[in-house]
Amino acid sequence: MYNDIRYAYATGRIRSLQKDLVDETTVRRMLETPDEEAAFAVMMETSYAAYATGAGVSDYERMLEAGLIEAYRLVRSISPDGTLTDILLRRYDLHNVRIIIKAEHIGADYKHLIVPMGRVDPDTIAAAWHLRREGWEEGSESSHILPPASQISLPRWLERLLYRAALMIDNSGDLYLVDLMLDKAWFRGLKAWSKENSHYLYAWLVVRIDAVNIMGMLRLRAGGWSRERWREIFIEGGRVSRSKLESLYDLTPEQAAAGLIDTVYRREIEGGLEDYRKCGELSYMEALFEARLLEVLRAERYITFGSQPLLAYLLRKEAEVRALRMVMIGKLNGLPHDIIHKRLRAFLYR
Repeated sequence: MYNDIRYAYATGRIRSLQKDLVDETTVRRMLETPDEEAAFAVMMETSYAAYATGAGVSDYERMLEAGLIEAYRLVRSISPDGTLTDILLRRYDLHNVRIIIKAEHIGADYKHLIVPMGRVDPDTIAAAWHLRREGWEEGSESSHILPPASQISLPRWLERLLYRAALMIDNSGDLYLVDLMLDKAWFRGLKAWSKENSHYLYAWLVVRIDAVNIMGMLRLRAGGWSRERWREIFIEGGRVSRSKLESLYDLTPEQAAAGLIDTVYRREIEGGLEDYRKCGELSYMEALFEARLLEVLRAERYITFGSQPLLAYLLRKEAEVRALRMVMIGKLNGLPHDIIHKRLRAFLYR
């Protein structure tokens, strides 16, 4: 870990904002309420109340989204390096790409599913996607593939992903393969950026990749999916190798999980395995991995000034939004208290 004097002002601002993050006590209070109205009332005591003009319970998602947008806007405005937020926001651009492709494929409206979090205008993405029928030409890695006369300007990384998606749709029509390609593109881009610019984010990403690979293997195995389908979702870059996971694929989910106790994720596997034996669910193990990810972020406490506190603030803000959303969805759907509590394990026991 190291200090970067360029971030002296930004770090000070972020430290002052950390006190406004929703703490576990507030989440517990929401969880203990009898219904969604009471849970929403507790949420109105947090910083999200600033986005609640004329809002009711049904507007909770809009409020959460507004809070997250403001967090990214602020961090980008004070960070000496704009790519720090841009690389994280690519996930939302790729979400919009996915929505646009699927909606056009089935002839459905998609505007209400677009998230205003990305760096690329969704209308520009949609216009570029429509142009594929006019015949894109594949160029080299350094050239554009959109027709020059189109007047559409996309980041090169996104332009080439759209081209790959168009090839997949035209060759097989398999939207699942497009989803996989876009997911892997996000991990690949974040890995390349963090390896070059932030060892702190890279350490977090390695755990995230392992969590996705391990949980993916166990869930697909429980669902009876083929080994070949699991190979398609595997993401390179984690500490647990492909060969290690593949060697366990023919076992039952319980046996496969037991075979991972000798990895660095012993705590998450043992805790999740115990719950799986009782309930037959993997959600608790997933929550334990989420807790591990939040734990990795705590290293920023030892930084006087640098990009680490800014990254930690954004990733914690996203975890906060997931937790509040989980409570509200649970309350609105009448889920039992213990089920919501189990899924909030990461946030409640940080």
